Amino acid sequence: MSLRRVGDFAKDTTPFSKFLWADFIRRRMKRKIVETGFNAALGQALKLAKSEDADYLPRLVRTGGAVMGSRPAQG
Repeated sequence: MSLRRVGDFAKDTTPFSKFLWADFIRRRMKRKIVETGFNAALGQALKLAKSEDADYLPRLVRTGGAVMGSRPAQG
C-alpha cells in the first residue's frame, strides 16, 4: 500500500484493514486524480488518513512508534 510506505507506517495486523482503508479513500477521492497525478493523490490520501473522518479505522502506526492521527487526551 503506497500510503503506508510514504507515511512510514508499520503493517497493520487488523484483519482486512487494507480493504477498510481502500474503501475509505475510494469514497473520498475521484479515480481521475489518481490516474493523472498519483503523487498529488497520495498527498491527498495522507491528509484524509489524518482527518477525523478516519477515526473509526484501524490506526496507522509510524515505524518510530507514533500513532498517526492520534489526538491528545482531553482532561
